[in-house]
Amino acid sequence: MFASACPDTSEPERTGGETPGTDDEAGDSSEDSTGEPETETETETGTETGTETGTETETETETETETETEGEESTGPGQPCGEDPDPFQVETTLGLVEGRDAVDGQGLRYWGIPYAAPPVGPLRFAPPQPPEPWDEPLVAFTRGPKCVQPLDAEGSGTEGEEDCLQLNVWTPQACVGADLPVMVFIHGGGNAIGSAVEPLYEGTPLSHTQEVVVVTLNYRLGALGNLAHPGLDAESPDGVSGNYGLQDQIAALEWVQANIAAFGGDPERVLVFGESAGAVNTCALITTPAAQGLFSAALVQSGACSPPTRAAVDPNAEELAASAGCTGTPEEVVACLRALPPEELALLEPTGYPSVAALGRGWGPHVDGVVLPASPLEAMAAGTPGTPLVIGSNRDETFRDVPPGLTEAQVTALIDATFSALAPQVLAAYPFADYPSPSEMYAQLTTDLKFICSARRGAEASFAGGAPTWRYQFAYDGYFVPPDTPAYAFHGLELLYLFDNFSIFEGINYPSLPSDVALSEAMQARWVEFAATGVFEGPAYDGADPYLDLDDPIIEGAGLRTEQCDFWDALL
Repeated sequence: MFASACPDTSEPERTGGETPGTDDEAGDSSEDSTGEPETETETETGTETGTETGTETETETETETETETEGEESTGPGQPCGEDPDPFQVETTLGLVEGRDAVDGQGLRYWGIPYAAPPVGPLRFAPPQPPEPWDEPLVAFTRGPKCVQPLDAEGSGTEGEEDCLQLNVWTPQACVGADLPVMVFIHGGGNAIGSAVEPLYEGTPLSHTQEVVVVTLNYRLGALGNLAHPGLDAESPDGVSGNYGLQDQIAALEWVQANIAAFGGDPERVLVFGESAGAVNTCALITTPAAQGLFSAALVQSGACSPPTRAAVDPNAEELAASAGCTGTPEEVVACLRALPPEELALLEPTGYPSVAALGRGWGPHVDGVVLPASPLEAMAAGTPGTPLVIGSNRDETFRDVPPGLTEAQVTALIDATFSALAPQVLAAYPFADYPSPSEMYAQLTTDLKFICSARRGAEASFAGGAPTWRYQFAYDGYFVPPDTPAYAFHGLELLYLFDNFSIFEGINYPSLPSDVALSEAMQARWVEFAATGVFEGPAYDGADPYLDLDDPIIEGAGLRTEQCDFWDALL
C-alpha cells in the first residue's frame, strides 16, 4: 500500500559494478507561495533486474569530428542512426560514455555522467564549472552518489557526497537522428534532501513504453546549493550569491543541449518537469535568463512560482554562521564555512529538512536580480518568455502528513503562530464545523495554501502573459489499501503513475489494479505528448479556471477551490 515506506539506508557505490538499489527519499518538498517547504511521499527502494553485458567495442573517440548521414551534415557528437553504431558507447563533447541495457533489455541507460566539475574546495559556494574531459570511455553502469544531505530532521547523520553533479539518461536508442522528445526531471526534497538516484525515478518504463529520452539530475542542496552571504557577493562579478543549485540545473540543461542528440534525443523538444521543490525550481528556470533556449516546455507538479527575496533568505546565512561558530569579516566567515567538512555543514541549523504540511521557510532559489531577476509570477505575467506551461497539484497534498487527532486548540495555536494578526480571518475562512476533524481542517488549509492555490496563481500568471497554459489536478485514490486505511491523493503520489515504478515497494507485492495501469498509461502519454508538441491534452487555461482532473475516469473541471483561493489571494 502507498502509506508504507521501507527506507534503505545503504549508500550507492560511485564506481565499479552495478548498484542493485539506492536509498530511498525520506521526503520531497517544495515551497508554497510564501516560500514554505513541503515534503514528498516517502518511497521505497527497488532492485535492478537488468542484466550487465560488460561488452565494449571500438568507436570513434574524436568529439570534434563531423559526420554525415544521408547527405545531411552533423557537427555534434555521436554516431548517426543507420550506421550500425555500437549500442552501448556514445560520443559526447567530453569523451566516450559506455552504458548498458536498461531493465529487461528495454532500451539503454547511462548513469552517473558528470555535467559539471566537482563543487569542492574553492568551488564550494560557487557557480558550477565545466568538467574535465576524459580520455578513456566513462563506464556509466552505476548510480552516482546523492548530494550531501541530512538523513533526518533530528540530525542523526548525513548521506551523499559533495562531488555529486551527475545526470542519468535512459533512451530507446542512442544514435544521432532518432530525434525523440526529451524529458528532463528535477527531483524534489525541499532543496535540502532527495536525489536523482532514487529508485522511484528509474526511467526505463517511461522511456521504453513512450519512446522518449529521460534525463534525471542531481543538484546541490541546502546551504551548499543556496547560501547567499555578503562574503560570497564580494567574490561574484555580478555582486550576488546563492542560487548555486539552480545554476547546476542550468549547467545540466546545457549538457543536454550539447549532447542529447547523440543519445537519440531532439534538443529542440526538451520538456523540463519537476515535482515539489523540483517544481519550484522548474518555475524559476522558466524566467531565468541563462536558461532561455535550453528547453521548449515546462511542467510544474505541486510547487509554487514565487521564490523569496534576498532579504527573506539572509537570516538563513546568519543562523548558519552562528551555528558553525564562524565569526569575523564576511570574507572570514566564508573561509570558515568552506573549511568545514561537508557532513558537518549539512547538519548545521538551518538544515532546511522539509515537511509537507509545515509553514516555515527553508532553502531554495531566491530572487537575486541577476540569476533570477524577478519573481517568476511577475515575469510570466509580463509575457517573459512565453514558454508553454502545465501546472498542477494533488487533491490531498498534506493529508498524510498532518498528525491525526489534533484538537481545535492545537490547530488554533498553529494558525495564531503562523498568521499572527491575520489568524482570525484564516479561522473564519476555515470553520472547524465544516470539516470532519481539526486535523482534516488543517490539512485542507495547508493543501490549499501551499499547492492548489499556488498552482492557480502560476496558471493565471502564465495565461496573462500569453503563454499556452494548462492546469491539472491529480485526484486518484482508487489504489489498493488494507481495510480501515484512508486513501488520499497525497503529495508525490502522481510520480508512481508517471514513472510506473510500483516495484519500489520492496517486500510488498502490490496488486496493480486495472485503474492504476490505465491512469499510468494516460498520464505518461499526456506528459510525453506535451514534451513532443508543446500541447497538453486537456482544456486550455482561461479566465474560467479550467483543469484536467486526473482520476478514474479522467474528466475536465473548472473552478477548483475557487472561494478558498480567492481568500488567500486577497489575504497574502
